[in-house]
Amino acid sequence: MKRISYLQQIISYIAEHPGCHSTDIIAGTGLNKSTVNGTLSRLVIDQRVRREGFEKQYRYIAVDKPAPNGRVKPEPKAEGVNLHAMFNSLLMAARENRA
Repeated sequence: MKRISYLQQIISYIAEHPGCHSTDIIAGTGLNKSTVNGTLSRLVIDQRVRREGFEKQYRYIAVDKPAPNGRVKPEPKAEGVNLHAMFNSLLMAARENRA
């Protein structure tokens, strides 16, 4: 029998029971409280689960499309100055002035 990781158990439970509380997840999966709460925090940070509500009354909802490898996608860089090109042009100008 293939063993399912506690991470996958929690994600599956939330997907099947959207809006559930951490106590529901603990009761439904049989995992201990610290494992569930620690994993929920990680899943929220990784944007695989959305947390709604107020402290100690949070409800959890699975996110449709998690980021690849479960990590947060970096924000695209804003258009701006290309520092590499600027440095090279200043360096070239400084070398020309020395010669």
